[in-house]
Amino acid sequence: MLVPFASAKPESVDKLIKQLKDKNAYVRSSAAEMLGKSNDPSAVEPLIAALQDPAASVRVHVAHALGGINDPRSLEALCATLKDTDAKVRISAADALQSIKDPHSIAPLIAALRDTDSEARDHVGQALAAIGTPAVEPLIVAQSDPDANVRAYAVWVLGLIKDPRAGEPIVGALKDPDANVRINAADALGVFKQPSAVGPLIGALKDKNLDVVRHAARALVSIGTPAVEPLLVALSDPDANVRVYAADTVSVIKDDRSVEPLIALLNDPDANVRAHAAFALGIIDDSRTVEPLKSALKDANVSVRLTAASALGKKGILAESARDGRFVAYNNGTVLDTKTNLMWASKDNGEEIGWDQAGPYCDRYRAGGYTDWRLPYQDELAGLYDASKASKAPGPSGSGQMDIHIATELIELTGTSILASVRPRPGLIGVVGIPVFLFQTGEATSVMMCGTSCGRVLPVRSADPGLKKDAQPN
Repeated sequence: MLVPFASAKPESVDKLIKQLKDKNAYVRSSAAEMLGKSNDPSAVEPLIAALQDPAASVRVHVAHALGGINDPRSLEALCATLKDTDAKVRISAADALQSIKDPHSIAPLIAALRDTDSEARDHVGQALAAIGTPAVEPLIVAQSDPDANVRAYAVWVLGLIKDPRAGEPIVGALKDPDANVRINAADALGVFKQPSAVGPLIGALKDKNLDVVRHAARALVSIGTPAVEPLLVALSDPDANVRVYAADTVSVIKDDRSVEPLIALLNDPDANVRAHAAFALGIIDDSRTVEPLKSALKDANVSVRLTAASALGKKGILAESARDGRFVAYNNGTVLDTKTNLMWASKDNGEEIGWDQAGPYCDRYRAGGYTDWRLPYQDELAGLYDASKASKAPGPSGSGQMDIHIATELIELTGTSILASVRPRPGLIGVVGIPVFLFQTGEATSVMMCGTSCGRVLPVRSADPGLKKDAQPN
């Protein structure tokens, strides 16, 4: 980073040039900084000499100053500085060459793509992109370089330049042995948006590297409409993974032509494909998707059923997503206890809070679109306790983990202590302590002096308006 020199005063160029040889490195850096701002041609040769300064911090400022003056005389020296022993100096030299934009720096810059420092390679790439069209042919040649870094950055820069000549070579890079090259090629093709790249990108959906697949899918989405028909064909590919990624991709493009083929995919022999088809149909706003998704709620695979229920939930359609004994989960984040007719949130708030925050949390809770959520009573929480069932509280495994004994897996608890209210009764003015129910022991108790970490909140709702007024703890 460049050091600001707030106290520097205007100086003559001759004096600043002399200060480039001062014993104090800070003075030499300050002089270089101000010479760069002077834009005086007479400073170029002294600054070029100062690129050999023993202090890297000075060389950084010198290279920056030469970039500011933008004189072709500094080109050769700055290209040589791309091999400096200090990465920050090399970065400053690349930035200076980016300012100068001279085609003669292309070959040294491409060679500098071998730099061991990733930030330096980034700056070198930006310098090549700034040079633009003259760099295209050399960069295409660099795609055959034995160094994977050179190939990857060459493809990346070609994507930044956006020259049509690079389209076909970049398509070829989708088959490069290095995954980073293939990723950059997919990204570049997404920038070019050439329909001719659709086929190769769909082929890249078979790549063994998941990141390559994701970037290829993103590129297809960027290309948009021209990719739809080939993607619909890919929905019938023998490779189940290709069918999955094709379904995901075409759903994001949101073309009406994809609705019926995606509906047909709900009958795919592969459960993962069916689940992704259900997810894709949930994204698409089309009335034709509703009944097929309802039918998918009866799929033999639980993942497909859950995904279909979630998809219907996105469309505002209530659907049962799972059952666990007397408990029924719905796709709106609620779980019904058919024994007590209480509706529970499907998970607690995820962190311990103070009791004074618990009530407002329930008041603001809106799962299922309901506005009458409240704190549960201790005896209602006790109805969820089942000593015969146990799961570990989330967190690092080990002896510190506590068992949570809850009657259903459909309600997720992230801690053992759940805040409660005390059921009102005649003569009850208040209660002592903070009422909680402990799902580790099944004990309804109260805690004192817990501050802002009393327990977690699991909202509940009931149709009985008489259960709304609770006794307050003292």
